[in-house]
Amino acid sequence: MKIILHTYKNKKCNSANQACAITIGNFDGVHLGHQKLFQKLVQKASIYNMTPSALTFHPHSREYFKQNKISRIYNTRDKIKLITKHGMNQIMIQRFDDIINIEADLFIDYFLIRKLNMKLLIIGENFRFGYQRQGDLELLKKASTKYGFQLYTIEDVNNNITGSIVSSSKLRDLLKKSDLETSRRLLGRIFGISGHVIHGKKIGRKLGFPTMNINVPQNYALEKGVYIVRVYGLKNKILPGVANLGIRESIEINGSLLLEIHLIDDNIDAYGKIIYIEFLKKIRNEEKFTNIKSLINAISNDIKNARSYFANNGL
Repeated sequence: MKIILHTYKNKKCNSANQACAITIGNFDGVHLGHQKLFQKLVQKASIYNMTPSALTFHPHSREYFKQNKISRIYNTRDKIKLITKHGMNQIMIQRFDDIINIEADLFIDYFLIRKLNMKLLIIGENFRFGYQRQGDLELLKKASTKYGFQLYTIEDVNNNITGSIVSSSKLRDLLKKSDLETSRRLLGRIFGISGHVIHGKKIGRKLGFPTMNINVPQNYALEKGVYIVRVYGLKNKILPGVANLGIRESIEINGSLLLEIHLIDDNIDAYGKIIYIEFLKKIRNEEKFTNIKSLINAISNDIKNARSYFANNGL
């Protein structure tokens, strides 16, 4: 059996021999529903002196099976950071393709019990696992009696604004429409992304608008366009900016998806640094301009709109 497990532990993680309280899922949105799971897990782990742990997978099962070309809400770095922020002392990332053919009962016996020393499990009511999704709540109930671990379930979280269950699928729909305000209500925070600042072609600098460029997943959930943003990780303070998420059709043919951030009234050499970008408001869709003058005018207007936004709302 091939099991490759990458484990991330924070400073508060207890001994590797300590029993684990575990929750399992893709957690690709780390939304309010996921946070409810983590909250209950932390409470139970504290009571029974266990290590609160999250088991997640890469790639997403739907991405692996190429179903509906699923989009990525967060990169792996941000997903780990967010899960840790919600109390998980240990995060295990398992390659999905390495366990795709493992029967559900074997997954429990070998993976959860023997390898992870699981003594408590908390899942959503509709959780399915194992080969052909044959594992369900009933199987876990039988396994809890056989192996002596505690089993709890969490009901879905409903959102009063959308009138629907909080889910990663709903979040993807909102991000595809650039509905950042409703997305914030499902996440409990402003949507954003982190990344290393990389070298670009210096075109923005030549136009008079220097940018910091970071790679994003090519199947990124957020719709392409120009956004008002906040930038973290530079000068030990929050900086205002404008960001273009797109493929730069005006200046490049067959470009890959890239996030280009222009700092308002600031110019920092940030190459190699990790920065975090919060998307506050969409200004417009990405456009293909017929000439450089039109592009410069559009960027100038974007910055003008951003200045107005920050003047009215602050940082």
